Amino acid sequence: MYDEEAVKAFQPVERIVQAFNLPLILQRKFTGILNAMEMQFEDGRWDERVLDALQSALLSLTDAVGVSHQRRDLEQALQRFRAHLRQRRSL
Repeated sequence: MYDEEAVKAFQPVERIVQAFNLPLILQRKFTGILNAMEMQFEDGRWDERVLDALQSALLSLTDAVGVSHQRRDLEQALQRFRAHLRQRRSL
């Protein structure tokens, strides 16, 4: 079953990454990780370890491409999103 609420809760993370205004080739690297993350939770079944690894990759890429000054905003959005997932799982 498609988890529309989880996908909607992920949108702030995607918006922050889009706001990096990177060249397309770099933006595609972020998009690949974001898509992989979304595929993990969009059906309502996800593994925390997989999301941890993808989140780590996303944050590492932020540092690698020189937008580490925006990392804090991304980390906060990811924390809010993960809290949303944990809350949904406990229902």
